[in-house]
Amino acid sequence: MSATNRGAQRHESDFYITPPWVLERFLEVPDLGFSGNRWLEPCAGDGAIIRATNSVRSGIVWSACELREAERAGLEPLAPGGLRIGDFREQTFDTLFDLSLSNPPFSIAMDIIQQSRRVANHTAMLLRLDFW
Repeated sequence: MSATNRGAQRHESDFYITPPWVLERFLEVPDLGFSGNRWLEPCAGDGAIIRATNSVRSGIVWSACELREAERAGLEPLAPGGLRIGDFREQTFDTLFDLSLSNPPFSIAMDIIQQSRRVANHTAMLLRLDFW
């Protein structure tokens, strides 16, 4: 998909799977500036970010949130910290996560960032370069 959506077909719910190599490069950074193993994926989709991260880093206890009920069966085994089906922007949590990591739908990215900053010590979002 082009950065400006020229000539690309739009996917329902802005659902674009994160390629594993993106997370592999991100996690290669020696000191990302955060610690802890309680991570949250607020827009989990099919679990691509969780699977890619788990392939290069161990010991993470994932929690996840996803709008689409159809993803429940695939996400439940990936999120031992808990899975919520529903809009992340409307969720409340009893715990503070160490990191919120996601590739949010571009159309609601700022809302996801703001909510992530409320529920996690650190927030990392995979977005197009022209997001800001």
